[in-house]
Amino acid sequence: MMTIEVIWVDEDGRATRESVLVAKGASLRDVGTRLTSLSAAWRQAAGFSVFGHLRDLDAPVGQGDRIEILAPLLADPKEARRQRVNSVRQARAKAGAFDRWTRAR
Repeated sequence: MMTIEVIWVDEDGRATRESVLVAKGASLRDVGTRLTSLSAAWRQAAGFSVFGHLRDLDAPVGQGDRIEILAPLLADPKEARRQRVNSVRQARAKAGAFDRWTRAR
């Protein structure tokens, strides 16, 4: 038997950990069937990673692996960055700090 640690970070930033015992040669799918307190998060997950590396459900797990349950994205990363840049540009233009990006605006 192997001990695997499963971690979920909720929307409030609280981390929940659960240790699971699985047989040698088990896959991520097998780990998901053994969960108790994190089973709801497992079913709603957008994906899974092992020590920060994205894995599919058929990937094997090893002794001491840390599986992270990945939440779905709340916003499109490109659009979020575009909005941040535009707000910085507008603030610089209001302050009179013109540069090559705000000169023509």
